[in-house]
Amino acid sequence: MQAVILVVLILLAFLRSGRSALIIAISIPVSIVTTFAVMDFANLSLNIISLSGLTLAVGMVVDDAVVVLENIFRFREQGSDRKQAAVLGAKEVAVPVVISTLTTLVVFLPILFVPGIAGFLFRDLALTISFSLSVSSLVALTLIPMMTSQFFKGGVESFESKNSLFRFLKSRLEELERWYSSALNKAVDRSGTIIGAAVLLFVATLPLFNQLGGEFFPRVDESAFSLQVSREPGVSLLELERSISQVESIIRDKVPEARLVVSDFGDKEGIEGADSPGGFQGIVRVELVPQEERSRTQFQIVSDVLVDLTVVPGVDIQETIQDPLSPDGENGLIVQIYGYEGDIRKDLSDGVKEKLAQIEGVVSAYSTADQGRPELRLVMDRERISLVGMNTNQVATAVSNAVQGNVATSFVDQGVEFEVLVELDPRDKAQSNDLENLQVQTPDGTWMPLKNLARIERYNGPTNVLRINQERVTEIRTELDQIDLKTATASARTLLDEIEWPDGYRYQLAGSAEEQAESFGFLMIAFLIAAILTYMVMASQFESLVEPFIIFFTIPLALSGVLLILWATETSVSVTSMVGLILLSGIVVNNGIVMIDYIKILQARGVERKEAIVDGATRRLRPILMTALTTILSMVPLALELGAGSETWSPMARTVIGGLTMSTILMLFVVPCIYNVINKTVERFGFESSNKFDPLAEEVMA
Repeated sequence: MQAVILVVLILLAFLRSGRSALIIAISIPVSIVTTFAVMDFANLSLNIISLSGLTLAVGMVVDDAVVVLENIFRFREQGSDRKQAAVLGAKEVAVPVVISTLTTLVVFLPILFVPGIAGFLFRDLALTISFSLSVSSLVALTLIPMMTSQFFKGGVESFESKNSLFRFLKSRLEELERWYSSALNKAVDRSGTIIGAAVLLFVATLPLFNQLGGEFFPRVDESAFSLQVSREPGVSLLELERSISQVESIIRDKVPEARLVVSDFGDKEGIEGADSPGGFQGIVRVELVPQEERSRTQFQIVSDVLVDLTVVPGVDIQETIQDPLSPDGENGLIVQIYGYEGDIRKDLSDGVKEKLAQIEGVVSAYSTADQGRPELRLVMDRERISLVGMNTNQVATAVSNAVQGNVATSFVDQGVEFEVLVELDPRDKAQSNDLENLQVQTPDGTWMPLKNLARIERYNGPTNVLRINQERVTEIRTELDQIDLKTATASARTLLDEIEWPDGYRYQLAGSAEEQAESFGFLMIAFLIAAILTYMVMASQFESLVEPFIIFFTIPLALSGVLLILWATETSVSVTSMVGLILLSGIVVNNGIVMIDYIKILQARGVERKEAIVDGATRRLRPILMTALTTILSMVPLALELGAGSETWSPMARTVIGGLTMSTILMLFVVPCIYNVINKTVERFGFESSNKFDPLAEEVMA
């Protein structure tokens, strides 16, 4: 709703007409509601991703309508009647409107084929925006001309022309156009200097990329978090419960925002037991009140409560981050060590933890090799066992029957069968010394203590054996604080390469780092394919293989704006910002297409090149500013993270805002200058500089 209000206000300010703003405002719900019908036909559901696509599209669906309406508005100001202005205005810009929409649509085509989690997530977003833009283009060329022919008054005087506020806005806009025309006239004479300055700006902003962090997906304030509480392996359930109770008490005391605190600890059976074996760990889950009812963010609360929990003795507490947008729900930097021997992997994991501890921002590192479970190992004395006429299997069976029990018989009582389990008294197997005195019966009927046949050793066995693709793996998980995933990954890779890895052993970065690298690679390929498709569409429009590069120059200009806004807002490069860059490559060329197309129309009407450049760019100044501002302001609510879950999409919105702002400001001067230079070059080689057909030639002749 905020986006729609901002868009309508911009239209009202530029068009200085309540009727014109109303026409555009009506086109927004028409386009959106029609998009719902197309989404239903394509079996797309309404979810947070598709709705975010509609939010992003609110400012874009009016672009075509703004261009058409503004051109009709110009013809109306020049004295044409309502019907003639509607026909001529729509006809003159019909081709660039369709082409500019196509350039945006082809940008989303590669995203549909991106594999992995990124492609899965953004498929609905790409389809939703594509459907809405297609519908908006149809609305702009049909509904808008019809409504303007009916809504505009026949007389010259109207409420809008008499209103003092609109008269003030009109004078300011006319003053802006006069200034721009004068400045552009001077800039065209210095085209080389302007182009050189733009290139210099682009080169100067490139180093900012190295200062930007990187992450897979931005973390979202979910109003809930979980803490894993670990005691030493082998701790009793009573002691673990006491520690968990202390943690819960501190959370209730120090976190007034907590709505619900629950815990889960101890041994588990089945699949759950495979995730937390050993019975020495517990999970404390905390649900918070909604964001609007608290002053601290979820991340601030977690940071503060971890400091408060340092007073709990004998426990190791860390936040468990289950990110549904990350592979297997894992988040952060994970190092996987592959190899067969557990002892060697344990030594390597200790070395890896020491290396990771050197990275500033890595708070702690936890290895699965550290989680040993106390065991008693029975070492058989085969010689003594054979002397008494037994084998090791018989001794092991005797110990198992005594410790675990053995079903000796069963009986039936009132139709119910009961099994009789015979085992040692729990008091007789509470200590290892008791097991040493366990009596074992020999084949000749005599009894002797177990210590005469075997010895008992204490041993820390693994809680589980982790395998990936049938290879044994030890994982080292890290906690990051005040460092982004990109920087931590690069530092970890540098340090791990310094370790001498034995033959048959290797490391691999996993978790979000692995998926981040893979997704970034596929999205960069999608960006290049989108650029190629955009070039093909523009080449078919301009009927030239050279002129599309004029507009292509706006993409590096947009990249400068992207780097500046991400650096200024301390936003890390993520998958969502990469998708924003792909989206931007289709948006920024639209205004250039509209500008160049009209310049070529003026040249086709016999206007001299420089005059056509200045007049054409000035004529398109107002629709360029309107379309840019409507798109920018429609994304402001997302960029400011207004609303739950907006943290995921804010990097995309900021990318579009920064890139579109910079490209629009610089494009107004750079694109005309590049067009001037290329036109001169083409004429110097003896080719025709403009082969554009005037769409209003028939009306002019008539």
